[in-house]
Amino acid sequence: MPSDMKGEDQVVFDDWLTWLLIIKVLSMLYNIAQQTMTDIFFIDWEPPRHYTYASNMRGRRTVSPWRRMFLANEFNELQSQKHIPSGLVLIVFLALMEGLGMKNYANVETSLSTATDLYAPKSFLMSSVVIIFVIFLVGALFYIGSFILGFFFPMWFPVSYVDFIDLCSLANFSIMIFDEDLKGYYIHG
Repeated sequence: MPSDMKGEDQVVFDDWLTWLLIIKVLSMLYNIAQQTMTDIFFIDWEPPRHYTYASNMRGRRTVSPWRRMFLANEFNELQSQKHIPSGLVLIVFLALMEGLGMKNYANVETSLSTATDLYAPKSFLMSSVVIIFVIFLVGALFYIGSFILGFFFPMWFPVSYVDFIDLCSLANFSIMIFDEDLKGYYIHG
């Protein structure tokens, strides 16, 4: 929409959206700075193996460094896990907006009807509010649903960090994460 055709409410909304974008970029930069200052230590508790050759020669075999690389890779993959599937949220969002006609709640009329009225004026601000509300509602329902499924059926819907803790326990690894000088987290393996 050209800038001379914007209403006063849309100009205020655009200003708020611009400020929110600037604050979100600053928040992302702060998170990146915090993550780069975090110290992560992988501690391998697996002792080296001692063995004896057939000719009574003794030897020592060190623990493979690939174990540590594998665990570090699993830790990096854990950081990219999501609690809710974005694609499925968007499909449900589109089904609600288009299929059930929730996009018509943004029409400027006196009734809350989802019936399509081609001549009803549309409100940009109200359309944004409806979109934000529906996406938030769908995302919250997926998040609560994944929590409930993970709580009642942990065998079929495991939480990813619990699997990582189990892997640390099986591999006999410990992880220390220091996000501040004297504060941190410890996963005992």
